[in-house]
Formats: sequence, C-alpha cells, structure tokens
Amino acid sequence: MIKSKKSQMEIMGLAVIVILVSLGILFAVQYVIFKKPTQTVKTYSTLQIASNTLNSLLTTTTDCRAAGNVDMTQLLQDCAAFPAITCDNGMNSCEFSDTSINYILNNTLKKWRYPFRLYVFTLSGSGNSAVKNQVFLRNNGDFPECISSNIGRSGSAYGSKDSKQFFIPTDVGTMYVQLDICGK
Repeated sequence: MIKSKKSQMEIMGLAVIVILVSLGILFAVQYVIFKKPTQTVKTYSTLQIASNTLNSLLTTTTDCRAAGNVDMTQLLQDCAAFPAITCDNGMNSCEFSDTSINYILNNTLKKWRYPFRLYVFTLSGSGNSAVKNQVFLRNNGDFPECISSNIGRSGSAYGSKDSKQFFIPTDVGTMYVQLDICGK
C-alpha cells in the first residue's frame, strides 16, 4: 500500500512537470509567432518592395510590337525624347506606357494598400538652372496624405516614406524613375 501511494505521487509529480514545460513552450511559441516586426524590418521590407517593384516594372516586356517586343524602359525612353514608337493598337509610347504602368501598379501596390508615387522626369540644363521635365506621374489618392501626415508623427496609419530611384539614359539626357512608397 505504501509503495502504491509513493508511485502515484511520483507519477503526479511527473505529470505536473510535463504540464508546466508544455505551457512554457506554448508561451514561447506564441511570443515568437505573434511578435510584431521591428521598425528596421518594416523599413527594409518597404525599401525592398519599392526596389523590386520598380525593377520589375522597368524590365517588363510589353505586347507593343512596333519594333519587336519592347520593354517598359524602351517605351519610357521613347516617350521622354519624342514619341516615335506606335504600338499595334495605335497608341504611342507615352499612352501605352501610361496604360500599362497604371494596370501594373493598380494590381500590385494599390491592391496591397501601399500609398505610392511613381515619378518619371528628365532634367534639362545644369546646375542651379536645371529644370525638371515631367514624363510621367502616377500616384494613388492616399500618397499626399502619407507625406504630410507622417512628418515627425508617430502612431499614424502609415510609416515613413521609402524611395527607390533608377537612372536611364535617353536621347534628351538622363531620365529619372523614382518610386516612393509609404510603409504600413
């Protein structure tokens, strides 16, 4: 009888230890899984989204077969200089790139609810007399609010603005393609 009670107490002790270890593991796993990413990870992610989106956008091959399949960079270069490319559907390079870029951004960044601005421009002149010549500007409605509401504020709906800029040579000088995204 005494051995039986002693065995039962040992089994009870082991059961309590197993339950405590299981609860500890459960809390540790829950903390790791539901932990919010740090600001550095958020910023890095937004920068990566801006960079990858812009890179993919510029290297996208279009179905404009005016001079073979041209990519978005070639269409923007032509649009910046003087629209000489006319696509099969009758659109020039500016109209076709505008339509295509709008479609791509609406089905990616806008669908993912990232406020953005894509700004394509060339510079004419040099030094302090340089003038921006806008080739293309596309943004969603939230972007101006993102910039104005986040300067020096915390706890707002969006994080900071992250930008990626590519430089593309054209016949009229360097074309700047800049994508600004507000982080979540």
